[in-house]
Amino acid sequence: GSAKAVIAAGADKLFEKSGAIKRGENSLEWEWDSGKTAARELDLTIRVLDSEGKEIASGTQKIEKLGSSISVDIANVEGRLKEFDALYARCKTKGIPLDYPTVTRTMLDQMIPYAREDLQKGEMVRADYASKDFARSMDNAIAEMQAYLRNPKVAPNAVRYRTGKLAIDGVSFIGDRKDDKGTESRGPVFFCGYGHFYQVRKDMPKWPGYGVNIIQIEVGPSITMPSEDKIDLTAAKDIVKVLDEAAKKNVMVNVLLSPHYFPAWAFQKWPQLGSGGGGFLGFCVDAPEAKQVIEKFLRTVVPILKDKPALHSFCLSNEPLFDRTANCPNTKMMWTAYLERIHKTLDAMNAKYGTSYASFEDVPVPGNDAYDAPQFYDYCVFNQERFANWHQWMADIIHEMTPNVPVHAKVMAWTFLGRNTVAWGTNPENFAAFSQINGNDCIMWPGTWHGQNIAYDMQRSIGGKPIFNSENHLIMDRSTDYVPPEHIRTALWQGSIHGQGANTIWVWERTFDHNSDFAGSIMHRPGCAEAVGRSCLDLNRYAEEVTALETARAPVAIVYSVASLARNPRYSDAVSRVYTALNFCGIKIDFISEKQLAAGGGSKYKVIFLPETTHLTVSAYDALLRHPSSTRLAIVGDAPAENPYGQAYRSPVSENALVLPGDLTAEKLWDRLLIELEEVMPEVSVVGIGGKPVWGVEWLPAKVGDRTVINMVNLLNKPVRVSVLSEGKTVAARDLLSLGSPEVKMLQPWTPTLVEVSK
Repeated sequence: GSAKAVIAAGADKLFEKSGAIKRGENSLEWEWDSGKTAARELDLTIRVLDSEGKEIASGTQKIEKLGSSISVDIANVEGRLKEFDALYARCKTKGIPLDYPTVTRTMLDQMIPYAREDLQKGEMVRADYASKDFARSMDNAIAEMQAYLRNPKVAPNAVRYRTGKLAIDGVSFIGDRKDDKGTESRGPVFFCGYGHFYQVRKDMPKWPGYGVNIIQIEVGPSITMPSEDKIDLTAAKDIVKVLDEAAKKNVMVNVLLSPHYFPAWAFQKWPQLGSGGGGFLGFCVDAPEAKQVIEKFLRTVVPILKDKPALHSFCLSNEPLFDRTANCPNTKMMWTAYLERIHKTLDAMNAKYGTSYASFEDVPVPGNDAYDAPQFYDYCVFNQERFANWHQWMADIIHEMTPNVPVHAKVMAWTFLGRNTVAWGTNPENFAAFSQINGNDCIMWPGTWHGQNIAYDMQRSIGGKPIFNSENHLIMDRSTDYVPPEHIRTALWQGSIHGQGANTIWVWERTFDHNSDFAGSIMHRPGCAEAVGRSCLDLNRYAEEVTALETARAPVAIVYSVASLARNPRYSDAVSRVYTALNFCGIKIDFISEKQLAAGGGSKYKVIFLPETTHLTVSAYDALLRHPSSTRLAIVGDAPAENPYGQAYRSPVSENALVLPGDLTAEKLWDRLLIELEEVMPEVSVVGIGGKPVWGVEWLPAKVGDRTVINMVNLLNKPVRVSVLSEGKTVAARDLLSLGSPEVKMLQPWTPTLVEVSK
């Protein structure tokens, strides 16, 4: 057969070529030099013909020709800066707040030269994305200021954090604030910003203009202790300078203490330390020699930083894992002691395991995937407690020197519900216990939302503290795809609705190395950087409303069971499906741990969900047997039936429970739950055409005084028409985040909406 290729701009053919396809060939490659072709939008059509000339396959691909037109587009934006500045000056003369247009102007000032640099160095795609962002941002900001001049009342009255004493109240950071009218207050503050290296320090003067109010930077043992007998305070003193400048700019700084930068001399002196660890922590963290090094580092650096007003908190570790713990010399001793402590006697342990070990020392340390080993559950809990205890040890040292500075660890959220990670030492409940903040390192890439939602709701409800995602991955490393600013806005806004009080985005750096972890980062994406600042301003302008939504009472809870995670391969997926179904029902979702169940925490919920929760600790199981009549159990899939060691319970918990099949999709579960959960549904509801519930739209109402607000976000890839019902009647719902607060009738994809409902 043969293949024919045509490249055209509309009706004009620019390239045409045919070639034979030899037997066995599955690809053809031809070159075309676009030269000075003026057209930008091109179509490539390929036709595959058989030996008789009959078409057997065809396809068309859109092509975008980049080049000189990008420079023209950027120049056009630069040419409009005079119009922008004239409107800005008119607004300023009239005393109209200009926080939002200032974010746009700050972005343009910094990013236009970067886009021109990209052009010079051949980064055509990146420069093209930037030019499109510039044009859109310019259009929006000019229209915005024109609207201000027509009606100054629509100009947002921004509320900003002011340097002062930071406090924590439940899931909120509480700080000093000041609005554009000069009104000072104290209340919830949402922190948004960037990490993590040189550029965030250099750009400190720009952060107020960008609308952001926090950065993360780091210091570690290796640079502070370059040799066993030498201390170098240069890096720590540099951080002091950043803290002092940040205080003047009303910006807070989180300092990552980076124990993973472990000194090379320590490895040389104690080579056995390198035999274990996990992730960035390439050493046996709780070995006495390692603790000696880390404690000396902490007692050297913390006193220098602890009294600075801009110090937000200390982050104890970066992406902590402890999956190579079995290789540490002290593991066997600690493992044996743990088994003796929890089982008391050999007979008790052997009875649970179904074994005949002659001593506790005979029980081997299992592998991280030894799911069927009788001691595997014990090992998971042992490693989780051990790793948390090491962090607690660091926290205690810090709080001995500075009791009021919060600490947390940058634990990776994806490890919470991964069966393959259950033995890696990270448990959100244990990490919350030594922290004043739910530390977090989470991912929310374009088109995803499950991971962030589930992790945040788990940490918020189990830990009861504000979430700080200090390495917020919103863009895939090295991605060359265009990332719409709406994605960034959705991630930041929705994160806060689910408990995020602070975040620093990975990463504020530029590079021309396509293999670098910085490639594709947010600093290459002007529209995304603008979205960060505007979202931060919105979160703080509506801090009370967002706080009401993140602290709304949850009528339902999903059981978080380490026992089921370790023993049942179906558990994690079932949790995800149940959460997804509940997320589109308009109700707040909590998680409840086995410890919380055992302590009687289940009584505050109307429904407790057990998705494939086949294994439970004895105390949690007993609590379910005693659950009050006001709390309903909902079992999805197999019911709890065994303890963590596989021994059957005699009394079933499934009597009078709602039982649903374990193979239902999330959408099928949603259909059932809309009927089964009618008694816990809110007074107001968001519905679609014909008053029917809408799959794919997350919505949540809350009371703010005597007002009702609803957060809505369409997580589908198409617009959805909605209305709000109260007592069966349609009521007006006005979007507080849009100029003039228009009534909401259509939800665009991936665009959060905060509405106030009229009575």
